[in-house]
Amino acid sequence: MKAVISVLAAAILLTGSKAFSCPQLAGRYACKFGGDPTELKVEQRVESEVQIYKVIFSGLEQEFVTDGKSRTTVRDGEKITYSAQCSDDRVLANLQSESDGAVMNTKITVKQVPSLDVLLSYEIVDPTSSDPSMAEEIECKKISRDYLEDYAASKLSSRVPAFVQ
Repeated sequence: MKAVISVLAAAILLTGSKAFSCPQLAGRYACKFGGDPTELKVEQRVESEVQIYKVIFSGLEQEFVTDGKSRTTVRDGEKITYSAQCSDDRVLANLQSESDGAVMNTKITVKQVPSLDVLLSYEIVDPTSSDPSMAEEIECKKISRDYLEDYAASKLSSRVPAFVQ
C-alpha cells in the first residue's frame, strides 16, 4: 500500500513539473521559410526536471534550456543572450544578439498545431532601424527521413528539358 501511495505522489509531483508543461517537439520538420522548405531538426532531453531543446536550422545550432534563466553564448563573434521557458504546452524564448555593435531582440513562440505539427512564430525588434519590428509565422510539418531529398529531386527533374527525360 505504501508503494502505491509513493508512486501516486511521484506521478502527481512529476505532472506538475516544468518538464511536463513543455511540448514534445523532437524530430525533423520541413518549414516554409523563404520559398522552398528548410529542414528544422529538434532534439529534446530532460535534465533536473527541465526540458532542453537543441535546434538545428539553416546550418545554425542552438540549445534552449527552458528554466527561465538568462544564458549567454558566443558564436562566430556574435553574442547571443537568451532565456526560455515552457507555458501552456508552448516554448517561449527571448533572444538578444549582438554583432559588430548592432543589437537585435527576438521573441520566439513554438507551439503544436494539429493541422501543421508545429507553428513557430517570431518577432524581431531592431531598436536602431526605422522599421523597428518584423514578425512572421513559420509553418512546419514533421517529415520522414527522405522528404527533403524527394522534394529536391522533384525540383531538379522539373528543370530538366523534356527531350532529356
